[in-house]
Amino acid sequence: MKTLSAQFFKICTFFLVVIITTTAGVSIPSISKRETVGKCPDPNFPEFVGSACNDQHSMTVQCKNRNNARNSNRQQCNQGENCIDFLLNDEVPFAMCVPVSKLLHWTNGNYNNQVCSGTIRFDSGTNGESISIGLNTYDTNGNLIQVFDVVGRVNNKQIGEVKNQHNYSQIYRQYNVHDIVTFCFIPGISNPNNPEYANEAIAYAYIVRLSAIGGKDVQVTDIEPVISQNNTLYIEN
Repeated sequence: MKTLSAQFFKICTFFLVVIITTTAGVSIPSISKRETVGKCPDPNFPEFVGSACNDQHSMTVQCKNRNNARNSNRQQCNQGENCIDFLLNDEVPFAMCVPVSKLLHWTNGNYNNQVCSGTIRFDSGTNGESISIGLNTYDTNGNLIQVFDVVGRVNNKQIGEVKNQHNYSQIYRQYNVHDIVTFCFIPGISNPNNPEYANEAIAYAYIVRLSAIGGKDVQVTDIEPVISQNNTLYIEN
């Protein structure tokens, strides 16, 4: 588990105000859907290095040339997509723009309590796979917003936690079909005179099989040919 790499960016009295995409959770079906990934448009810097969400609707992509000189470019998501940060096996940040209809999303609604998501799972495929898990928190204007604590769970067992971050990215091994993935976050106090209040954060979360984006042990070298040929992945879930 690792949050965004420093080389990219330095960057209960709860009244059930949590907004979740669906109370039954999100099941990712076995049909082809499109997720948009970054590309390297400058032929002088053709090699993909990594990517990370810049805001809710865009990412920053780093590319390099044969001399390892690098440049960055900002790329927009397509309409109806939000940017989510993931990891590749070599701990490289890897952003994808995912259709909003496929994402878990929920909010703390200005309350400073822990708020949890619905569920997301795969209902087809093989057992024992590796998945990449991604969650980003944005403010109401679509900008990344840091929250105090984020926890990820599989079948209600905690698998990871980050603090004071705007994203939670982790690779989880041995995922079995129908395993339930959920998330919780605590926004953090923003007004010391009113400890129950916090700025509203909206969380978006998604899971993707590593085998769908280049192989079981997918690394940058597996992703680069896809990015060089096309700006989209067609993921069979």
